[in-house]
Amino acid sequence: MVAMPSDPGFVDSEVTLSFVVGETVSDISRESQAVDYGVGVWSARLVLPKMTDAESRPWRAFINSLKGPLNSFDFAFPDRTAPLGTGNGTPLVNGSSQTGSSIITDGWANSEVVLKAGDLFQIGDYAYEVESDVTSDGSGNATITFNPGLKAAPLDNAAITTTNVTTKMKLTTNAVGFITSLVGHTQVSFIIEEKI
Repeated sequence: MVAMPSDPGFVDSEVTLSFVVGETVSDISRESQAVDYGVGVWSARLVLPKMTDAESRPWRAFINSLKGPLNSFDFAFPDRTAPLGTGNGTPLVNGSSQTGSSIITDGWANSEVVLKAGDLFQIGDYAYEVESDVTSDGSGNATITFNPGLKAAPLDNAAITTTNVTTKMKLTTNAVGFITSLVGHTQVSFIIEEKI
């Protein structure tokens, strides 16, 4: 895992969640059939500001250390650092062998809207987006419906993170170019996707 520099921060980011859905469309009736393969992947296009040579060097070292898609790093979603729900408690996965896009959890504060639609949470190396508001019951239990589906079945009592959520990412290409102007400013943008 390679550590990403924090300064300067991105001036622009376009984060995307892509799903693997197959579709067949009839040439005659135009009726369609779709199949959800239960796979979703986060990706992002990131743009750094114009930097001096000294400011750009840590970024050059970081990007080159990734060696294209070989190595990974933790990507923090720049626009969603905390949930809109309370997020109160010490949430954990409740039961092993859970798969799909819904998970049973416990350890939340009792009887609260702990997560709201669009909030992010993290289990292990991966981030998930809450599909609809989640309210804990009187014992602090809650079932979360989310996207994309789980990458792997988490262990019982695996920790659930709701603030400063990250997901494991990699570069999508083997080469990233830095543009340097005649006045010495360097700028770069690059595309990343989840490393599964």
